[in-house]
Amino acid sequence: MKRRDLARIGLSKPYNLKQEISLSSEKLHIHGICDGFIETKDPKHFFPFEIKSSPTPQPSRSAALQLCAYAMMLEEHLGAQIKTGFILCGIKTKVYPIQLNEQIREETISCINRIIEDCDLSIVPDSDANEGKCSQCEFLNFCADRL
Repeated sequence: MKRRDLARIGLSKPYNLKQEISLSSEKLHIHGICDGFIETKDPKHFFPFEIKSSPTPQPSRSAALQLCAYAMMLEEHLGAQIKTGFILCGIKTKVYPIQLNEQIREETISCINRIIEDCDLSIVPDSDANEGKCSQCEFLNFCADRL
């Protein structure tokens, strides 16, 4: 990422690139590690990004919700409004801009609330998990349903 010219996604130098950002939100009751964000200098804007290595032609809805959650945590941390983020997919790193509008924000908050409710009720949700997802999961040692 640091060697790439970001002009093809509409961002020109100067900009700062931050990677592997640990985030948390007391308000949303979530935490995670965002792959990174880009900070432009003039005008000052922030663009979170998530890198997905799967060869799928389009980013999944869950990837967009994850990006939105990171954007909302960044907003809380930076005190700035974030309108757009990027999902980078596949071997050739195709870039998909994601508009972080009210609809996706409401869907993200709804998803977070459902997850919190399921955790409170000790419900294990159905999963489309596969070996790639399971190998990266923090609950792998506790999950008897996978692999």
